[in-house]
Amino acid sequence: MDDILLISEVATQEAVFWFIPIIAWAALAGLGSAILIGTITSIWGSGDHLGMAVLGMPESGKTTWYDYLLKTNRSGMHTVDSVEIDEFKISFSDGKSVIVKKGKDIGGNEENIRIYYSKMIEDNDIVLFFFDIEKYLGSMAYERDANSRLDFIYFSWKEKKEDKDPSKAVYLIMTHADKVSNSKEAIEKVLNRMRGRSFSAITTQYTAINMVNNEQLEELKKIIFRDGK
Repeated sequence: MDDILLISEVATQEAVFWFIPIIAWAALAGLGSAILIGTITSIWGSGDHLGMAVLGMPESGKTTWYDYLLKTNRSGMHTVDSVEIDEFKISFSDGKSVIVKKGKDIGGNEENIRIYYSKMIEDNDIVLFFFDIEKYLGSMAYERDANSRLDFIYFSWKEKKEDKDPSKAVYLIMTHADKVSNSKEAIEKVLNRMRGRSFSAITTQYTAINMVNNEQLEELKKIIFRDGK
């Protein structure tokens, strides 16, 4: 099966225009088989110091994401409690950059919801929620657990940041897309199951990604950290 990176529906007209070069780049790089359906809206600007809360289910790719951004390798390690992440800079070839504020790589165990989620949501500008798309569709218990965490994220955001729209700042990162036979179909099933739930307002920005595919990780990095200008 072809590796697939799925991107959510278009949030703004401006986002479409700046995403076109990424589509062209993917084709030139031999990634033409990737399915691209719109884009994620980035709230990041060049040179900004902004915070990123990385939350999610156990073994869903949170540490892999940090490893990719930091150019480190903690392969085989699973964060149980938390690891402090120092402030770091992401630079692009055109001279633009983003500084990501100090954060935490927290384990996906249930206890960490109570300990860390609320404070991390309050202190950061965006939330990335990682979960395994195969497990979500294949296990009712996993689906319930993921949904309850999304409920917590949504209501915590509304409580802590009532003046800011969470639909523009929460990203669903559906990982292990390489393990489902049809990624486009799978992502539609996930979204259908989430419709009508209390947290449905934060299901508008999403990707389905293979976290061991560096080309897809690079695309996700560009999408989230570029301001599109």
